Amino acid sequence: MMPVVAVKSNLLVLKQSSIFEKEIFKESISMLLLFALTAVIVYKMPQIIATFFIVIIVITFFRSKKDYFWLAYFFILICCPGNFFTEAQRESLYRLPVFSLGVGFTFTTHEVFMIAALVKALFSGRKYRYLLAKPLLLISFYTLFLFLVSLGIYGTSIGTLAYFLRNFLFYSCLISVPFLIKTDEDTAKFVRLPLPLIFFTFFTAVYFFITGSHFVLLFSPGSLREIYMFGHVARFGMFGGEHILVLYCFIFSLLLSLLNIRHNIYFNIVGALAYISILMTATRVWFVVFTLILMVFLVKSKRIGKVVGVLFALAVIGYGISIYSPGSSVKFQATAQRLTSIFSIREEGSQSYKMLEHKSENRLPVVLEGIKENPVLGWGFSDKAMAVMDPDVGNFSLIAQVGLVGFLCFIYFWSSYFAIIAATRRRLSRTDPFKNALSILPASFTGFLVAHFTTHQFFGLTLLAYNLFFLAIFIFLSDFFVREALKTR
Repeated sequence: MMPVVAVKSNLLVLKQSSIFEKEIFKESISMLLLFALTAVIVYKMPQIIATFFIVIIVITFFRSKKDYFWLAYFFILICCPGNFFTEAQRESLYRLPVFSLGVGFTFTTHEVFMIAALVKALFSGRKYRYLLAKPLLLISFYTLFLFLVSLGIYGTSIGTLAYFLRNFLFYSCLISVPFLIKTDEDTAKFVRLPLPLIFFTFFTAVYFFITGSHFVLLFSPGSLREIYMFGHVARFGMFGGEHILVLYCFIFSLLLSLLNIRHNIYFNIVGALAYISILMTATRVWFVVFTLILMVFLVKSKRIGKVVGVLFALAVIGYGISIYSPGSSVKFQATAQRLTSIFSIREEGSQSYKMLEHKSENRLPVVLEGIKENPVLGWGFSDKAMAVMDPDVGNFSLIAQVGLVGFLCFIYFWSSYFAIIAATRRRLSRTDPFKNALSILPASFTGFLVAHFTTHQFFGLTLLAYNLFFLAIFIFLSDFFVREALKTR
């Protein structure tokens, strides 16, 4: 076998190319400027101009050869950086445009992009087979079965069916993304384009701790609800899907850092900012998930001192903020108290214990009753599913929709994912940088399952758009990095 250094993968060659670095830098700046332009148009211009702008973007996407750029832009919009474009907040006066084709036929900007991407992908002539094709096809066939049973037996209203289908169709990104991102170079660019948005997210978090108000409220007053921690201390919130964008930046910045590529410091900074940003939300489940991934990274990384140095610098910045703004010191203390309450989850009276008690007594019984009534097949896309599902009780909500049969399909999918990564890593030499880098993927997937089996449903047929799109991206990029790793053998 040839030495690993003599058969570097295309990805590593790309990352070491100064030409590639200049291209990705320019496109990253373009992405930031496009995001800023979108925000200005949506929040400061008449709605008709915003609608015209989105139409122009869609047309440009159709004609462009840089599909990776527009798919990354689409993902960023869905995730609502800085709480901008939180379409779920119906009371907001400023939203991404909604397109109507008549009564009952309205489409959000997200759905228009999704449909446009699918149409372009289907006409691209591209073919792609996932390494996880078998479990994905099995879930797809069972989903079709549940759809037919819901229509013919369970009963479902037009409104319920439309709601479920609108959500499920975001899984079409499993087709759109691999069909439109055709080359290794384009995929490498797609991986990196969302990363600079973490600087904006971190800025908005620091802004909140200093001022006590979300940055987006300067543009859209009253569009976000206030959330509080113990002691009525205001809490920094990531509405929409911003936490998913932070999760994406965290995972792939650490993975790229482990590949021994140039500009490693940049990826360490992105990872550190992502970790600090999620801590500032005081969200316990994400604190556990991110810390799990970070621990694996620190074990595998040969640059622990560099990472610790970045985190220490950020801690110093935080200390400086608390001195400059005394009010922020109270928020830091309340945030730390809420996060560390996870370690006292068994103690009655602790914040974590009260949270679990509330869910088990007030939310879980409805879901369990739904499971009891139909434990084998689940309620699919029916009105009953709409009535009993609750994403805040994690895996119980999945079982309520897909039953034990569907749950077994997901177990097959989860186990297949771990098996593919493990088999790939076993085939790599100890000196291959991919051996360590690929460890971030199962660590992340384990984190998803931790969230899913506790308080946050991460897997399902009908989740929020940003969750489904992230899962599609994660599956595709996992596929990509595994294939790249095998090229080094």
